Parts: sequence; C-alpha cells; structure tokens
Amino acid sequence: MSKRKKILIFLCIFLIFLIINYCSQKKGQKIEKTSFPVIALLSDWGDRDFYSGAVKGVILSINPEVKVVDISHNIPSFDIRQASAQLYFSSREFPEKTIFIADVDPGPGLSRPILVVTKNRKYFIGPDNGIFTLIYENMKVEKIIHLTNKRYMVKGKPSYTFFGRDIFAPVSAWLSKGIPPDKLGKEINDPVKFKVLKAHIKNNKCYGEILFIDRYGNIITNISRDLINKLNVKLGDRVKIKAGNNEFEARFVNTYAQGELGEFICLISSTDTLEIAVNMGKITDYFLVLIGDPVEIRKIE
Repeated sequence: MSKRKKILIFLCIFLIFLIINYCSQKKGQKIEKTSFPVIALLSDWGDRDFYSGAVKGVILSINPEVKVVDISHNIPSFDIRQASAQLYFSSREFPEKTIFIADVDPGPGLSRPILVVTKNRKYFIGPDNGIFTLIYENMKVEKIIHLTNKRYMVKGKPSYTFFGRDIFAPVSAWLSKGIPPDKLGKEINDPVKFKVLKAHIKNNKCYGEILFIDRYGNIITNISRDLINKLNVKLGDRVKIKAGNNEFEARFVNTYAQGELGEFICLISSTDTLEIAVNMGKITDYFLVLIGDPVEIRKIE
C-alpha cells in the first residue's frame, strides 16, 4: 500500500472519529437539555374538581416524558402561609432541577406570575403573593422572573381565574424541555413576602412562630433543633410554652408515645423544628391557635 493511500485512510478514520465525537457531544447536550425529571404540584384545588387534571393534561401535552408528582391539593383554601410552609418542607426532599408549581391565591389573576430559580437548581412557579416567602428565607435565590412571554403560555388569552392551567402548567413544561428561564420573561427584584418572626433566643427564652398546623392538630414552628439545644432542653425536661395567647407546660420527648395519654408534649419534628402536640389528641382541641401566631418556650428549672 502506497504512502498516499495510508495517509488517506488515516485521514478518513480521523474524520469519522471527529464526527462520532461531535454527535456524542450533541446527544449529551440534548440529554442535559431535557434533564428535568419532575414537575411537582401543590395547590388548594382539592381532588373533587377538574383543576389538577387539567394542569397535568397541559403539561403532558407539551412534554409527555416528564414525571408529574402531587405534593398536595388539600391546602386550606387561599392559605398562603400554610402553602409556603408545606412547599418549603417538601421541596427540600426533591432532587435538583425539580420544577414546582405552587398555586394558592386569594386573588387569582391579580398577582404577577413568577418563576423563582434557586442556586441549588430548583425552580418554583406560581403567583407573586408571598407563597414563596419561606423559599426566599431559607434557600439562596439566583433570580426571579416575571413570566411575560406569551409564546410559552396557552394559545389565546389566558384565563384570569386559572393561571395554574394557562400559565404555570405550560411554562413548567417548556422549562422541563430545556427552555432557559431568561426566555420566559423579565427579571424582577421586588417579590411579595409576608413577615416571618425570625427564631431566636433572648433572656433564656426561645422565640419563633407557628409555620403550620398539620392534620393531626400538631403545631409546627420555625424554632430549629439547634436553638432548642442552645436552650439546653433535654429529653424529659419540662418547659413553659406560650403559643398565641395560650400558656401551658409540656414535657420534651423524642416521640409522641413517650408522653402519657392526653399529655402536652413537645419534640423535634420531622421538619427538624420544634413541634407542640398532645399524645393521642389534637392540641387545637384545647387552644385556639393560628398560623403565624408567636411562640415562646423556656426550660423550667
């Protein structure tokens, strides 16, 4: 074989290698581009009406390969604080690149539709009414986008009463297909937030607030495990608690069954924050407490 033929063969092999490598890179880019595996839904739509089904239909019509997960559709109607807490605590358990739709809105159609992008690569879509307050408070936010690009919404004019179907659903689906957030609208820096009492210790008391009340009637606060440790509260210690306008004593335990039947107890919840409860009962049957009420706790020496 002549030297010239050898060179030609070598060049052909090298060219084939370059083509294969280029195609592999393009394929890899495509996989990366469509690597949003989950869209998670949280709302007050309930499970009786068509709302959640319609939202899923819009999402799957745009991206039939995405996984759609229900966090809850039983948030109390219009309860933004409850929704914010449930969203924050559940979102911590999802993988990077999960897209969340949170749609609880006392004034549907009046709040700006927004996309919140966090630095740990999670995406939150919903109304700019304070629902993302605990995300802002506890996660590092990279940018907030006011969703204005109609190209990525339903065709025609979106309904003012169902942004979940007409804006949030299609935007989440296009985002899952790799559309960059910057193409969805304009960046803003003035999101709506509700006030949260930052948990802290002062004069041997720990102060915080009620984040939500679960279906068992247990009070979940924003007082962290670390603050309880700094207060030097240990297993079996008795504490004085003030929740809203109610004052009572409780015993610090690890789990509900360590309390006597009907005993007031407190413990570190699965949220890693202080929980106030009654063993085999509902603390809300004893006291009137509301989400956002202040909470105080001190150790009884």
